[in-house]
Amino acid sequence: IKEGQRLISTFGNSPMGYSLPAAIGAAFARPSQRVVCLDGDGGFQLNIQELQTVAYYRLPIKFFIMNNQSMGIIKQFQDAYFGSRYHATVPEHGYAAPDFVKIAESYGIPAFSVSRLKDADKAIERALVSDGPMLVNVMIDVAQKLTPKLEFGRPLEDMSPYLDREELKKAMIVPLLPESKTIPENKGWVNLAQ
Repeated sequence: IKEGQRLISTFGNSPMGYSLPAAIGAAFARPSQRVVCLDGDGGFQLNIQELQTVAYYRLPIKFFIMNNQSMGIIKQFQDAYFGSRYHATVPEHGYAAPDFVKIAESYGIPAFSVSRLKDADKAIERALVSDGPMLVNVMIDVAQKLTPKLEFGRPLEDMSPYLDREELKKAMIVPLLPESKTIPENKGWVNLAQ
């Protein structure tokens, strides 16, 4: 983040569907500042109808959809805790992403796709210098992981991949919170540590 910029994020909490309405709110709150929205293909679909709001008000939001053709964060949980059983998170098991370029264009929002790393700089520049809203569908590897990532039983400051405990202690300005070894057993909960 550079001086004069602001990052609005839920960080490790990952509520899917947050980014698009948050970007709209930021655009209304600071109409003279550029708003860039980074979202995944799964999360973007939860509020995709709000592109109509963006189009109606001509909000100059630049959308970058990190499209791995899966529910990537949920898939990571399925890897970590459910034996990589990808129910409803990959195309082979019920997940589908639409053509985001066509959807944006149907609302009158210019859009294009980029799939090669060597084209990334030009794609970013093209989006950022454009007037009005713009959507960039960024095709990424289906196996792409999100890091750092919050995991069960760990405090927010202790995300995967984990730092050495001593290195983490040195970086902290407050004492470390204890890490939990199991998920509380309760009706409806399963102890995943077993």
